[in-house]
Amino acid sequence: MSKLQEKIELYTNEAEKLGLGLNAELLAAVTKGLGPSIYKEDAEKVSSSDKKELETVKKNFLIKKLGLEDGENLDKAIETAIEKIGKSNRNKYRALFYTILVEELGMQSVYDAKPAEEKVTEAPKEEVKEEVLAPKVEEKAKKEVDAPTAKTKVKKEAKEEAKVEEEIKEDAPVAEAVNPEEFLENFDWHKYEEGIEAVDEENIKAFEAALEGTLGLVNEREVIEGLVVRKTDREVIIDINSKSEGVISLNEFRYNPGLKVGDIVEVLVDKREDSTGQLVLSHKKARVIKAWERVNNAHETGEVVNGFVKCRTRGGMIVDVFGIEAFLPGSQIDVKPIRDYDQYVEKTMEFKVVKINH
Repeated sequence: MSKLQEKIELYTNEAEKLGLGLNAELLAAVTKGLGPSIYKEDAEKVSSSDKKELETVKKNFLIKKLGLEDGENLDKAIETAIEKIGKSNRNKYRALFYTILVEELGMQSVYDAKPAEEKVTEAPKEEVKEEVLAPKVEEKAKKEVDAPTAKTKVKKEAKEEAKVEEEIKEDAPVAEAVNPEEFLENFDWHKYEEGIEAVDEENIKAFEAALEGTLGLVNEREVIEGLVVRKTDREVIIDINSKSEGVISLNEFRYNPGLKVGDIVEVLVDKREDSTGQLVLSHKKARVIKAWERVNNAHETGEVVNGFVKCRTRGGMIVDVFGIEAFLPGSQIDVKPIRDYDQYVEKTMEFKVVKINH
């Protein structure tokens, strides 16, 4: 299954979940018309709360693409599309949004134009065939005196046709390997994100194949390093050189308030792709896995480690070692009996791992 087919399937499933009842063929045609914008995170969705973006949709898609005149009917169609998908879904898939607009405005014929064009191009073939046959009938009726001239003319025409065919072959485009960086740099995203023009699916396939070769292969449940490329008040965006970037809740970095863009962090690949094609990462799980590796190693080698005494508990203390809570028996704190356990709370001390309960 190609990436385009995966996207169409994703949008179809999403439409079914929302109970939109969209025409599958029309949805597929609209998706193809959007071109590479469906592979671009910032362009794949429309924000229904952004009036400026909705104005762009009306101007570039409804007026320029579909050829409609500005008016209240366009605004009503946009409002209807927002209500159908649901106002709670502020960021809506552009393919679903546009398909609803096309149905609301009765513009399905725009996406049915392709088959009609193919029929028109086939018609001249029959006319050419008749023109070629006509001279043959006339040649039979001619006298033998004109035969040499007719043969010469036919040979001359055949040579000219062969010459034209050679020129066409020379001018035919040759498929070349696509460089993903050049493709993205030279591509007019503004046009395609609004569905103003269609894009050659072969170019998309070539781009996808080239992109596959530049990406690192990662396995699920693998702990790897990732680069912090963006940070919001709720989320941290991590790049691991995969098809998409991973989104991790900022809560997983509460221990590190100084986290910033450009930092390298360890993450666990939970899923390479979820139901929406999104990469799922976890920093918390990666820390736990790495912490247990360090604890096990310290137990095997007898290494002295630092731990933070968090609080008192029955019979001893709770100590944080590499982010894992460990039990420190009261008898192991000192060689002499301890009367005041509170004096050790919130202190960093040195410890040895003597036992691990699996």
